[in-house]
Parts: sequence; structure tokens; C-alpha cells
Amino acid sequence: MFFKNEKKIFLIVFFFFFMYYYNNYYSFSQYTHFFFFYNYMSFFFFFFFFNMTSHLMNVVLIFIMFFFFLKNTFVCKTFSFNMGYYFSMDFFSFFFVLFTLLLFIIIMMHSSNKVMNILTHILIFLILLVFTISNFLYFLMFFESVSLLIFFFLKNFGYYKERGVSFFYLFFFNYISSIPFFILIVYMNHNLNYTFNSLFNFLNTYLYFFLFILIFTTKLPMYFSHMWLPKAHVDSPTIGSMLLAGILLKMGAFGMCRYFMTTSNNLFFILMNLSFIGYFFTSMLSMRVLDIKTCIAYSSIYHMNLALIGLVVYTMYGSFYIFLGHAIISPLMFFMVGLVFDYSHSRNLTLLKSFFKINMIFFYSFLLVMLMNSGLPPFLNFYGEVYVFIMLFNFLNMKTLFFFFGFVLGGYSNIRIYIMLTSGNKNQNGKKIFLKDLLMVVLFLGSYVVFSFFFFSY
Repeated sequence: MFFKNEKKIFLIVFFFFFMYYYNNYYSFSQYTHFFFFYNYMSFFFFFFFFNMTSHLMNVVLIFIMFFFFLKNTFVCKTFSFNMGYYFSMDFFSFFFVLFTLLLFIIIMMHSSNKVMNILTHILIFLILLVFTISNFLYFLMFFESVSLLIFFFLKNFGYYKERGVSFFYLFFFNYISSIPFFILIVYMNHNLNYTFNSLFNFLNTYLYFFLFILIFTTKLPMYFSHMWLPKAHVDSPTIGSMLLAGILLKMGAFGMCRYFMTTSNNLFFILMNLSFIGYFFTSMLSMRVLDIKTCIAYSSIYHMNLALIGLVVYTMYGSFYIFLGHAIISPLMFFMVGLVFDYSHSRNLTLLKSFFKINMIFFYSFLLVMLMNSGLPPFLNFYGEVYVFIMLFNFLNMKTLFFFFGFVLGGYSNIRIYIMLTSGNKNQNGKKIFLKDLLMVVLFLGSYVVFSFFFFSY
């Protein structure tokens, strides 16, 4: 078997050492275009022509690309570059790409379904284009293509027969919200050059603002357009939930960051009031439900509304830290809950008491995850929440009381999940956690810790 794939493995190893030598020998700033082009094209050349190699080789390919992005993060301190009219990266898109590659490495290590692996490869291609494309029209095309593939995940790999209802909610909210925006694009066709900066002059009216913002607030999701998310998470497989939390929500966040970077609008405070409502009520709802996946889904809505409040009060970096922290912690929570479901065949908190006592590494890892999700210092969520609070206090003194109240409710919800899963006598119905699963949990946590301290020093 090794001899059969010997040439392919040799080419992969050769590509790795060539890129490592070239990127060290030449100045990154002088060869930005070549570096960016070669990383993209070589990666997808290997994928399309050598996809029949072992599953491990495909993981190695993604890790190689992740390695070069990581090198320029910690060594070169280079976060932005461009390649002509269509591709560019800035600080925000750079880290969205980096975290996306990390998430896909872990997803592919966990997945064993061949069709799911093929779809995952296609998703990598489309999502990297979403985060690096400069042309606004192409951005929307790839944006909706990713949503379509995630719909396919839910429809074909969901757990229950009722997943058709979840699929309908997901399809209805996401695509109905896209139709008005495409109508707006057609209407303004002659006045736009399809860059984000060109939107500044067109979104100062109530109608245009509503049509534009709807597509991103539904993906984020903002409260009142969030009903699809808990249903989709409940019926999705583990990988589907990780993609929803780590990718689809971050695409909505990325679109909102792009929009708030290029324009200023008095109508933003409408969004802030809606986000306050969502921040408060979703933290209350997460305390009432017993399905652990639904609890985590409401926790995602809670954090996304908090980040949206930060964007409205111009705390771009605070919201960005919340988005990035959520991009790792939320998929990790769904991954751990997926393991619980695989071993116990239940997601009901009352039936899963003391389940995590079957493995002490898993026990303490889950405690750390819950604390990180609650904004434990010195991690990313803590930085983001502090920045949002400081700016919010400068804008609206009294409404910060609601912020604190929602923060306490969200923390209580996380502690409640942890106590219910760890209290009581040792659960005898569970099975031993596999070493591979524990390693992926450690990889998730290690990545989150490393990037938290990197942003703290940066």
C-alpha cells in the first residue's frame, strides 16, 4: 500500500520542504503575490489530483497550509497582503482563515465518512475564497454556496427523521434573507464597483440598510432571526454542528465586520437594541432547556449578540476577539457533546448526570471549556467582553446594568451544564473515551490557549 502511494507522498514532502525553504530564503514582503498564489494553487492542485491518497495525507495537506499561515503570524508578523483585484487579506480575514484551517484539521481527523470528507474538502475551498475574495458579488456567491453545502450536511447526515423540519427552517431563514439583498445588488448594479468600500454611499436609508443587513444578521444570527439555529444543531451530526458554529456563524460575523469597517450609520442603534434583547433573553432560555445541544446553541446566540453590540459601539477588536474565541470553543463544546451522545445515546441533562466522571482528563477539560466560554481571564472571550463593556459604558451608562445581568445569566447557564454532567455517583452506562478523542480535545484547548496569549502580547 505504501509503494502504491509512494510518488504522491514524495511530492507532498517535496512541496513542504520547497515552500519552507523559499519562504525563509526570500523576503515575504517582496514575494507576497507569489507566496499567496503558490499556497492557494498548490494546495488545491494536490487536493484535486491526489485526493485518492490516504485520509491522513489529506489532513497533512491542510496542516501544511496552516503551518505557513501560522509561520507568518508568529515569525513574520504579517497579517495582510493582496493579489490583484480579486484576492486580498487583512488582519481580520487572516485570522478567520487560520482558525478555519485549524477547525478543518480537527474535523477531518474525526470524520470517517467518505462522502462527508469529500464535502469537507469542497467546503475548505469555498470558505477560503469567502474570507479572501475582494469582489463583493463573488463574495456573496461563495457565501451562499457554503450555506448550500451545510444544508446538504443536515439533510443527509442528520440524526432524526424530524430533520426535514430543521432543514426547512435553515433553508427558509437563510435563503429568504438573501433574496432582498440580491434584488438590491441588481438595482444598484450601475453604481457599484462591487467592493465593500462602495457600499458606503448606498446604505444610509432605512430600506437599503434593512435589505443589506438582513443577510448577515440571519447567519450570525441576531435575535428574532435565530429560530433556525437550535433546531439545526439538534438534528445535525457532530461535524455538522461544528461547521454551523465554527464556519456558518463566522461567515455572518465576517460580513458584519466588513460592513462596519466601511460605513457608519445612525441606524446601528436599532441593531444594538435588538442585540440587547437577544443577549438577555437567550441567556435566560439556555437555563430552561434540558437538551444539552440546545443549551450550547443558545450560548452561541448569546455570544454573537454580544459581539454585535460591540460592533455597534465601535469596539471592532473586542467583537473580533469574541468571534475568534467562539470559533474554537463552540465547535469544541459540540465535539464533546457529540462524544457524550455517541457513548450514551442521550442528550438530556437529567439522564447524563456524572457522565464525565468516566475519564478525569475529559472531566477537567470540560470544566476548562465551560470556564473559557464564560469569559475566564486571560483568554480571548475575556478580552472581548472587557473591551465591549468599556465602550458600552462610554456610550450608554445605565444599559451596562443589563450587560452585567446577562453576563451573570450566561455564566450560570455554563455552570449549570457542568454541574449536571459531573455531579452524582459515577455513571456506569458510559464507555471509556478513546485516546484519539482526548487528543483532539487537547488540540482544541491548546490552540485556544496559544492564540489567547498571542493576542494578549500583540
